[in-house]
Amino acid sequence: MSVESQAPEAAAPEAAVERSGVRVWFAALFRALFVIVLTLAVLAALGYAGDIALHRLTHTSRSNATYAHIYEVDIVVDGDASVSVTGTQSSARQVTLDETDKSTVFDSPQRAVSVIAGTLFVSVRCPDSRCTTDLALTTSPDTRVTINAGNAFHLDLARVDVKNLAGPVDLSAWPAKVTVQDSSSLVTGMVAGSLVCNAPAVCIVQVPR
Repeated sequence: MSVESQAPEAAAPEAAVERSGVRVWFAALFRALFVIVLTLAVLAALGYAGDIALHRLTHTSRSNATYAHIYEVDIVVDGDASVSVTGTQSSARQVTLDETDKSTVFDSPQRAVSVIAGTLFVSVRCPDSRCTTDLALTTSPDTRVTINAGNAFHLDLARVDVKNLAGPVDLSAWPAKVTVQDSSSLVTGMVAGSLVCNAPAVCIVQVPR
C-alpha cells in the first residue's frame, strides 16, 4: 500500500518541471523573436534615414571663374539646367562664368570647362531629376555663341536667356523655354518648348508643334 500511494506523488514534480521547462523555452523563443523584430526595425529606420540623407537631401554649391581673350562660347547642358548669356563690353574680351548647382551627395553635376584657340567650352550634365544647375555667363556682345540644351526632366527648370548680344547665336534646345531680348543677333537652330524672340533680334528657329 505504501508503494502505490507514493507513485502519483513522484510523478507530480516531474510534470511541474516539464511544464516549467516548456514555459522557459517559449519565453526564450519570444525574447529571441522580439530581439530579431527590434533589430530589423532599427535597421529599416537607419536605412530609411540613410537614404534620405544621401539621396534626397540636397545641397547648393556655387562657383565662378573669368576667362580672357574669348571669341566664341560653346555651351552644352544635359538635364535640368538653365543658361543665361548676357553681352557686356570688355576690353580683354573676358567671359565670366557663374554656376549654381543643387544636388544630392551622389547626384552632383558632371562639369567640364576648357579654353581652346579662343573658344570657351562649357559642358554640364545633371544625371537625374534631383540635380539642377544654373549657368550665368557674361561675354562681349559680338561673341559667337552656341548653346545645346537637352534631356530636361522639368520644362520649368530648363531655361535659355539671351540678352544684349550682337554676335550670331546657334541654339538647339530639347526642351527649353527660350527668351531672346535686347539683342540684335541672328538666332538660328531648333527649339522644342517655347520661344520668345524680341526685336531687333532675328530668330530663324524651328519650333516643333
